[in-house]
Amino acid sequence: MEDDLKTHLVHLSIVCSPIQPFLWKSIQSGWPNFSRYVLFEIGDGSRVKFWHGVWCGDSPLKLSFPKLFNISRDKEAYVVDLMKFPNGVLYWDMEFLRAIQDWELESLSTFMDVIYSVSLTGTSEDKLCWIQPFINQFSDVY
Repeated sequence: MEDDLKTHLVHLSIVCSPIQPFLWKSIQSGWPNFSRYVLFEIGDGSRVKFWHGVWCGDSPLKLSFPKLFNISRDKEAYVVDLMKFPNGVLYWDMEFLRAIQDWELESLSTFMDVIYSVSLTGTSEDKLCWIQPFINQFSDVY
């Protein structure tokens, strides 16, 4: 192994400077617009919020099922917190603040169909992916 000096694209003094919090705040402020063009591919579920991330359909579950979101016990849960694999079979461990009412059963049934429609293994890392139609909007520039 060589002991040569390595050339870095950015000096650590710049990355670790007081401007770093500003950089992250800028990224976060643009997230609502950026997030319309990406979705999450679930691996182990440790980086994606169950209700807030776009991983199951075209929008976050909190927008697709607002009434169920309102009565969910853990609105900030990650997918990994609710995804269980007893005996190698996927099981969603959902908890609500109260019992589901008769008029909510259809919504709950649709919700369960949606979350069970995603094929998950609980392994590998979560990935952020471009939504296909957005990719086609780019053109080559020479």
